[in-house]
Amino acid sequence: MKNNYLVITGLVLAFFGLLLTQNQLEVTPVKPELKIIEQIEEQPMRLLFTGDLMLGRNVEKIMASRGNNYPFIRVSEFLKEFDLVITNFEGSIPIEHIPTESGEFKFSFRKEVLEILKENNIRVLLLGNNHTYDYGVDGYLNTVSNIYQQDLVPVGHPFNQSSDFAYKFKVKNQEIVLLSFNATVPVFPIESAMNTVRELDTADNIILTSIHWGNEYELTHSLLQEQLAHKLIEAGSDMIIGTHPHVIQDTGEYLDKKIFYSLGNFIFDQYFQDEVQEGYLLEVILNESLETKIHKIKSIYSQPYLAESPAI
Repeated sequence: MKNNYLVITGLVLAFFGLLLTQNQLEVTPVKPELKIIEQIEEQPMRLLFTGDLMLGRNVEKIMASRGNNYPFIRVSEFLKEFDLVITNFEGSIPIEHIPTESGEFKFSFRKEVLEILKENNIRVLLLGNNHTYDYGVDGYLNTVSNIYQQDLVPVGHPFNQSSDFAYKFKVKNQEIVLLSFNATVPVFPIESAMNTVRELDTADNIILTSIHWGNEYELTHSLLQEQLAHKLIEAGSDMIIGTHPHVIQDTGEYLDKKIFYSLGNFIFDQYFQDEVQEGYLLEVILNESLETKIHKIKSIYSQPYLAESPAI
């Protein structure tokens, strides 16, 4: 991991109060402290966003036979070049781990996977997706608790768009806000998400919004995705980063803000077509122009490698 930045305030364990409504379970945390990151060198901070990460089911079996670090071997050094790596954590760490069988879609992860992520410089886990609640509220709370115990950062909630689930940090005097929304629910409350963006928006901060959305395996974005992206940008988002379709989708721009409709898969156990074994690693450089670079990856049996690297 690069040493260009120093975390000044430590992570704070959040305690959760529960409120059951008619439609969904809302989880309201005590807000963690704002993280302050001090720039030590002059170059701007570099973030890296990955697509969907799933370390259960057949990936867990492969790791058991080939080693825990098997999925990361060919990208590990690349991940360590960045100041902050952010991934879509598509699963749950339930109190009792029961391995997910092939063909099942309720993803259970071992808590030890968090140590592996940390060793590979993946520090921020996006939880605004359709699998974080696979084991209900207890599974969600246990997931968040284990994430904090590893000094990692959870962002977002599968049903709640509150700003309490945002992650904010500062680089010198520049505030960065990360949001993670799940729009795969039957009716996504876009106004609630927009209100959160408006609440957090200031004249000089940067809001990076990740959203779980779209139609699986579609190579182009839908009209609904475009409409949601535009609304979130109008509310104050400076960039939209999409996950969920399991394939790379096209990119766009609105009001001079970039939209990455889907980064595709990062690590998954889908092998039935080439497109589900490809993805983008999105580099975001925190300079005045919010520069981005796309690093394409391909994967062989849940082991990604940079596309320009030889396939071996």
